[in-house]
Amino acid sequence: MQLVPPLRKNKGELPDNWTVYTIQSRNMTRVKDLDPRTKRLHYGNKDIVREGLMKIPATKHDLSDASKFCIDAWQTGGLLPAVCIYISMHGAFEELHHGRKGLLKSFDRTFIIAPAPPSS
Repeated sequence: MQLVPPLRKNKGELPDNWTVYTIQSRNMTRVKDLDPRTKRLHYGNKDIVREGLMKIPATKHDLSDASKFCIDAWQTGGLLPAVCIYISMHGAFEELHHGRKGLLKSFDRTFIIAPAPPSS
């Protein structure tokens, strides 16, 4: 079942086709077996670019418009022996398609930044 986000539904837009993303997904709620998850890992600069990034649609992120991004960060303790920085980011982007108007999409990313262990 494909859903249309409410803001796009009001404009009469059709559901997105996520196949180009899901064939590379390692989402643990969708890809249950270890073998397919492992085969979808990319190692090294060339493999990441050639097998990962070049197979997804081109995108445009308007970094000049701060209203399209929300970033929150804070220090947190208790995860590791050291203090970590937790970063949560939400943003909007346009997925570019040749010959037609791009689709508006959004993303969420979470990062935990921690110091490297001694002697690592």
